[in-house]
Amino acid sequence: MRIEAEVIKYGDDISTDLIYPGRYTYLLLTEEQMAEHALEDLDPEFSGRNASNCVIVAGTNWGCGSAREQAASCQKVLGGFANICYEFATKRYRSNCINWGMLPFTLDADTPFDHQPGDYVFVPDVRKLVGQGSEDFPAMVLRADGSKTPLVLHVRGLTDDEREILLDGCLMNYYAKRG
Repeated sequence: MRIEAEVIKYGDDISTDLIYPGRYTYLLLTEEQMAEHALEDLDPEFSGRNASNCVIVAGTNWGCGSAREQAASCQKVLGGFANICYEFATKRYRSNCINWGMLPFTLDADTPFDHQPGDYVFVPDVRKLVGQGSEDFPAMVLRADGSKTPLVLHVRGLTDDEREILLDGCLMNYYAKRG
């Protein structure tokens, strides 16, 4: 498995309420209806794009606020495979990403990420590296101008169970496989 996705870039302190608006939390919506509201208050165009070809890149404190599971699930329903940030706000948000089969990549604090819409992130051998227990994932940013920039992404501190959840695709698959 590899990830090749367009960069969608957001800043610091993006709360779960901006990722999935709280006003929809207790409504009985299908997964597809929930996904229509992903990031609508921050980026109204997000839900209209094909997120299966996008990766969200954010600054620090990504996913702050509540432990709202819909903040991760709505991205996955749209086809998202990963979040990249300098720091996840909480272990709970990071766990929600893992449970939905999305890789919680981080960047080193001193790694500049000045990439723009139209740039792509390419991460080869993801499944192999997760299976080997790697914490460092060599990646490449393919810029819209044709240039390439190497990048190292991290998934640090995965437990054996979290690694298996990612390899199985999500928490539901993990439990189904173990019957």
